[in-house]
Amino acid sequence: MSQVTRKPSQLATEGIPGERFRPFRRTRKVIGAIALTALGITLASTAANAVLEQQERSSTAPYGHLVEVAGGALNVVRAGTKGGQPLVLLSGFSTVAPALDFSPLIRQLDDYDVIVVEGFGYGYSDMSARERTVENISTELPEALSSLDIKEPYVLAGHSLGGLYTLDYANRYPSEVSAVIGIDSSVPTAQFEKEAAANGGGIGGINITGIVSTIGLVRTLVWVAPSVVDPKSDDYTPSEIECMRHMTSGNFGNAAVTTKPLTSPATPRHSAT
Repeated sequence: MSQVTRKPSQLATEGIPGERFRPFRRTRKVIGAIALTALGITLASTAANAVLEQQERSSTAPYGHLVEVAGGALNVVRAGTKGGQPLVLLSGFSTVAPALDFSPLIRQLDDYDVIVVEGFGYGYSDMSARERTVENISTELPEALSSLDIKEPYVLAGHSLGGLYTLDYANRYPSEVSAVIGIDSSVPTAQFEKEAAANGGGIGGINITGIVSTIGLVRTLVWVAPSVVDPKSDDYTPSEIECMRHMTSGNFGNAAVTTKPLTSPATPRHSAT
């Protein structure tokens, strides 16, 4: 008969209860330690991000002023010549600080009465709002403008997704609009559906972009590689760039921008040129 030869290590551990599972226990301990370390770093980063955001908000003078509309307050910036032709600028999707983003353009339009209305979730406007439909946004805009002493009709200029709102506004309130200008504007067709599908930044109702921002990863990116978020232009002042970095860290992924669904604008009833 053949005999089975066993190694000394096998003989030493054979019969000891649980000995064969010891490597698995060590692995679990290592994974647990890594998980706890990651959790600790995440909690510390989240707390630090919240403190830094509060410090930046308190140390940076807000631009514009808040006006009350249905659902909260919107930040409105006015520049140029009061009494001149009113020109209302609307930003594109996910522009964290619209009034600052438009700054170089505003400086070129000094003869106009330029008004920038920052929507909910943008700039210094409230970060929470009712459902972000085209209809709601279009009615919030005249509410904000009505609080200002602005002569009608206005010229509306919308960048990217903001172009949809200018078209919808012009068709809802034709007597208030003299012209519509599109700045690389979206249109109410298949492109709108693409923009609407992209709106959200979440999976299964979870605001992923909001979580990424809350735990401080966006702030880390701004600190490590500011060129990624800085405007690709030399026409911004250092203070504008610094403020835009702060606004990116604080506003990116907020609920008003990422978790509210869009709906298709109504079929145009009037034409605006």
